[in-house]
Amino acid sequence: MGDDDVGDVVVDLGAQEDDAVFQQQIAETEAKLERLRQREKAKDTRCKIVFGALIMTEALKDPAGARKLAHLAETKITRDVDKAAVAAFLEELRRVHGGAQEAKPAA
Repeated sequence: MGDDDVGDVVVDLGAQEDDAVFQQQIAETEAKLERLRQREKAKDTRCKIVFGALIMTEALKDPAGARKLAHLAETKITRDVDKAAVAAFLEELRRVHGGAQEAKPAA
């Protein structure tokens, strides 16, 4: 093995080390990006919770608002699991505006 051969091996090892460093930096950057995305999603969810609480509270103070929100819920909430989740509040809204449950279309 000559001196030229040894130099080639060192260069190759250096390139492998650089690649490993770059791969590590990419992984760290992707992890940071994912954490930022999670924070943004949590912020958005918190905003929805606050606005939802505001709307729910105000609708219970106003029969017209209660009627509008009940109608919106009855027409826009379609998944059974979501309907079950809001059923008790929907009944409260109906009591406030004095309305009965909307008739369901015939099957």
